[in-house]
Amino acid sequence: MGNTRSSGKRGEGTITGFGGASSVDVLGGLTTDDRRMLERMAKRRRLRAGDFVYTQGDAAQHFYIVESGRVRVFYQTPAGREPTVTYPGPGDLFGISHLAASGRRVTSAQALEPSVIWAIANQDLDVLTRRLPTLASGIIKAMTLRLRDVMVLVESVATWPARLRVANFLLANRGRQGTAGSAAWTHESIADLLGCARQTVTKALNEFARAGWIRVERKRVFVIDHGALERAVGTASAPKAGPALSSHEPSYRK
Repeated sequence: MGNTRSSGKRGEGTITGFGGASSVDVLGGLTTDDRRMLERMAKRRRLRAGDFVYTQGDAAQHFYIVESGRVRVFYQTPAGREPTVTYPGPGDLFGISHLAASGRRVTSAQALEPSVIWAIANQDLDVLTRRLPTLASGIIKAMTLRLRDVMVLVESVATWPARLRVANFLLANRGRQGTAGSAAWTHESIADLLGCARQTVTKALNEFARAGWIRVERKRVFVIDHGALERAVGTASAPKAGPALSSHEPSYRK
């Protein structure tokens, strides 16, 4: 299952509020009997803030579901930078890229705060599908949404101006209600995710604030005019995917 290592290294200039790997709570529909079955099939782990679930290059033998807390998934570039991929929170999946085949991790996963996760062996996927169909259905839905999000993100990077990608990022932050915990997006990590410069992200957020579309209070940003952002993106019926993010009341720091 990946190693649990402790590290004091945390991201600088955190943003609390942009969240997880999908808008589907894969644990939400489980009955008491389902949870008992999950306990027999999976290992429940408690993490301290800073603990690593796995690191880049580890053998990929498990996938994970967050029960509580928040995890940062990121990768290290040859230049030593650590762009963030996602911040899975309660009910979210992560570490699933090798679900169909073995291999080495291309990312690392680290707890941002005290967290509880479920680790499920890749080889148990078929058994899980038969014994826990509700959970299997949630996993399929979550992976389908993630694929949609990736497709929209690729299309937006190729065709949308950077400021509209930032607007779509804000609109995408309307996930399931009641999500607890915090994430840690920086202007730089948003820029990495959206394929633009850090200064562009800052400029766009400042522009939206001056227009009255968002409000910034004590380094928290509240979307107050969803319609304006939707019109800026193109149409109110356009998909609001971007990276799949779940949260409420996002905040950011430079």
